[in-house]
Amino acid sequence: MYVPRIYPVFYSWPCPFWYYPLYRLPESSYPPVETSLFAQSLQESQALIEHGRTIVTHLAANEGKMYDLMTAAQAGNDDQVDQIVGSTGVPIDVETSYTPRSVTFRLRQSTATIPRCCTLTMNIVWTDY
Repeated sequence: MYVPRIYPVFYSWPCPFWYYPLYRLPESSYPPVETSLFAQSLQESQALIEHGRTIVTHLAANEGKMYDLMTAAQAGNDDQVDQIVGSTGVPIDVETSYTPRSVTFRLRQSTATIPRCCTLTMNIVWTDY
């Protein structure tokens, strides 16, 4: 039986395995940490969460409103959907979108110092198919 002989391979100087690429870590592109704007955004987010809670609580307590909202959404009546959502008493504009499976409420808050401060998106399923 033939067994091939494996001989070591010798490289002439310089050996290619001795050269390693030098990797340089990129410098941070983030600004220095400043929490004041983040704290303002968190305060505004708390207000958005309360507005979202108001919508959910109002609709959950009134089955007639739930039925009207689903009926208007399935009929594609955007004006009536906006009227029903507006009747919950939330003082900010609520962007509403819906599919045959769910309704999505998007609440946005802007302040004078933070133009696009915060967004709260709630997706609520109303059928299981």
